[in-house]
Amino acid sequence: MIEAGLRLLAKLAACLLFAISVSVTVDVIVRTVTGAPIVGVFEFNQLFLLATIFLGLPYLHYRGRELSVDILRSKARGATGRVLHTLDGIVSVAFMALLAWTAANDFVVALARGYRGYGLVRIPNAIPLGIIMFGAALTVVAILARRYKEPEEKDLVMGV
Repeated sequence: MIEAGLRLLAKLAACLLFAISVSVTVDVIVRTVTGAPIVGVFEFNQLFLLATIFLGLPYLHYRGRELSVDILRSKARGATGRVLHTLDGIVSVAFMALLAWTAANDFVVALARGYRGYGLVRIPNAIPLGIIMFGAALTVVAILARRYKEPEEKDLVMGV
């Protein structure tokens, strides 16, 4: 159930990435023809990019496909490898939990004070902060769920 929900959010992130590419292409064409940008394309693409990152990240972590530099862990074997793997999970959870908590605090302040971004379209700051808060919290859940899920047959074959 968790995986299906995370996969759906990742597909939404892919759709947003496609929307960014289409809107930038159309904006460039319109700007070339008229000399003026489409109002709001820049601001909404910022939001879409943020949503693409934070809606796709939980699924990547759940599937174990996140980008990592594992110079030490790739060389470690046995108990040392397991300790480094556990430490990696703890650091990831701690970082994402801290990000979610910080974004939540800023979200509450931005919502209460009505802070808005800069640009032609002044989007409320609570929207991007809410996206960060939601995505980071969901990434924490995904990392923890991955640690406790049953390994799939292909994972056992690959030795993961």
